[in-house]
Amino acid sequence: MKPIFETLEGRLLMATDLELQIGLPTSHHQFDFDQNGHVDAMDALRVANNLQQVPGASQFADTNEDGLLSELDFDCVVQFINSQNSGSKSPGSNESVFSAQAKGGAPRLPFEYWRIGASADDSGVASSGGLGLVGGGADVDAVFHWMGAKAMGNDLTGGDLLVIRATGTDAYNTYIDALVPGLNSVATLLIPDMNAAIDSRVANIINQAEAIFIAGGDQADYARFWNETPVEQAIYDAMQRNVPVGGTSAGLAVLGDFDFTAFSGKTIVSNDALVNPYNRALTIDGSGGDGFLTTREVTAMAQPTTFSLMNLMSDTITDSHFRQRDRMGRLIAFMARIDADGLADGPTIRGIGINEQTALLVEPNGMATVVANPPGTGEDTRSVYVLQHDTGIERTLSSPLEYSNVSVMRANSDGLSGASFSLLSLPTSGTGIEAYTINATGRVTKKIAELTETSLGGLYGDDSAMMA
Repeated sequence: MKPIFETLEGRLLMATDLELQIGLPTSHHQFDFDQNGHVDAMDALRVANNLQQVPGASQFADTNEDGLLSELDFDCVVQFINSQNSGSKSPGSNESVFSAQAKGGAPRLPFEYWRIGASADDSGVASSGGLGLVGGGADVDAVFHWMGAKAMGNDLTGGDLLVIRATGTDAYNTYIDALVPGLNSVATLLIPDMNAAIDSRVANIINQAEAIFIAGGDQADYARFWNETPVEQAIYDAMQRNVPVGGTSAGLAVLGDFDFTAFSGKTIVSNDALVNPYNRALTIDGSGGDGFLTTREVTAMAQPTTFSLMNLMSDTITDSHFRQRDRMGRLIAFMARIDADGLADGPTIRGIGINEQTALLVEPNGMATVVANPPGTGEDTRSVYVLQHDTGIERTLSSPLEYSNVSVMRANSDGLSGASFSLLSLPTSGTGIEAYTINATGRVTKKIAELTETSLGGLYGDDSAMMA
């Protein structure tokens, strides 16, 4: 077996780079396995020994306390060590942030913050809550009109809208500012690693926002670096004070109760997920209360206002770029795994798939509306798909997957108006709404796993079956 230091896909430093001694913050005492008062290379080695089942490595090094032992536990220790080492750049960090020195010779901040508009925060606005679920691709103007109006409150002026991301630029600032000129400010906060996520100044910035939007990127970054940090708590606190929260693509992926984390370093396509629902690349978090932005965690915190909003996503996993990347099969496989692993609390498991240039705007009372950019000639329809299946199937899944009677509600928009419905009680018909059923058959034909639907309208309800 290769040494664990050589098997983590370039995310971590090699063992020779870990020879340093770090004073131990009390909040990370669980990383000090040898109890020498420091988090150092020997603690990382303890986790590696556990992973490789080295004889005598009796300490169960579950550093992220998810009840499992995985490479993520090793990642957590090394990332923490690296984040505390001011003389070296953290793995995966943004080069422009960490490689240069600020004016006057002082080290640059571990995060980056760009802001346009007023320099002072507008603290007197009473924002209104909601969830903006965006399918990725070109941004949907209607989402930011909606979030901006919620951020500005009854006076329709003021309020600070904040974009958070782990990679990228401040490109959203000018775009949103032009769409919603009444905002007090538009800002982008780059939080590239755990070092930035545990910086108190980052949480302070998030705490000042009247609307929060999670940009696209890599959801593994968000789940790995922001989970169980002040960033996650600040988002919970924002929901508690009725701040709308939205996300696109990877930002959408982390807004479900369960998340496809892509921790393996790879995505997974529908056919691979259906052929083997236990594929190594099919990584889901959210069990217990340890996932990023989960209903269970908020329930444990006894925050009823936040729970009321997040409860709308209870036992739900989301997916973006839905029809464009043919993700119906993998969303069904995600649901089957959550079901079979006994992760869901309620009687049903849900999946929400959203097409590109399409969004679902969800109010705190559960009412949801589909909005979208106007479709051009030959472009895919602007649709949101809500999949649902009863929980409690056999706890062992077949390969290929056999998972029958997945109900699908498809809700559409023409770019001018869109279907509205309640997430609390899904309709089966209505303006812009249709319903049908999909089965994963457990069969493979010409190396393609088979999905069948009942309405003869194609898997996506538009007379096409992309997996065929």
